[in-house]
Amino acid sequence: MSVSGPSIIPLVIQLGTYVSSDEYKSLVLEPVIKIFANPDRGTRMAILEVLPEFADKLDKQIVSEKIWPHLVSIVDQYNSNPNLIDDGPPANRVYRRSPGYP
Repeated sequence: MSVSGPSIIPLVIQLGTYVSSDEYKSLVLEPVIKIFANPDRGTRMAILEVLPEFADKLDKQIVSEKIWPHLVSIVDQYNSNPNLIDDGPPANRVYRRSPGYP
């Protein structure tokens, strides 16, 4: 059985509730923020889904320097190619076909 990043992120956040507040930043926040830099859409979405559970522990500098740029890159990616449905690896990308296209 393999475990994917998106499936383990909620578990990490949940287990983080048992970590002391002094250790939370180094044991939970820093790894999750590093994972957010991963270009995999599923991984980023998994982090965004649990964001309310740890958002109050983020400081403004971390958000502006390490999270926001990756959010912007997701938006830019979709703005540059509105036909893109899935932003997985290039070989797995699926594009909508234009009307009249076979």
